[in-house]
Amino acid sequence: MNKPLKRLMNGKTVPEMKEHLMIILQEVTSHIQVQRDRNTYHFCAKVKDYVHENYGNPDLNISTIGQSFEITPSYLSKRFREETGESLLEYINVYRINQAKKLLLGEATSIADVALQVGYIEFTTFNRIFKKYQGITAGKYRETESG
Repeated sequence: MNKPLKRLMNGKTVPEMKEHLMIILQEVTSHIQVQRDRNTYHFCAKVKDYVHENYGNPDLNISTIGQSFEITPSYLSKRFREETGESLLEYINVYRINQAKKLLLGEATSIADVALQVGYIEFTTFNRIFKKYQGITAGKYRETESG
């Protein structure tokens, strides 16, 4: 007989057995929470890794990530937000912009080429999103940070 069950069966009175049962339930609940936290961490880490590996793909979006993980886009979005506190689309955009900032400070690549490298086909979309997160356009960023 395993320990929790043995402990429960060794209770001499109903209140004593009830107390042992409550302890066993707390242990089970704690174990389940640890497993859930571990699974949550792994799920979010896998999604983030997927974004890091595919950020340059202009087709990267919640739907394509959902297909990759074989879950619906709405469930993916909801779970990512619940577990990280941020939306997946925002995570993708911030990651792309951070990669763009590195490229803008490096080689003399045109801003339009940087936009393409980080997954934005339309330069105007890239510039709008860059300004949203950085407060300035990509061109201004390159001027002020390189300067």
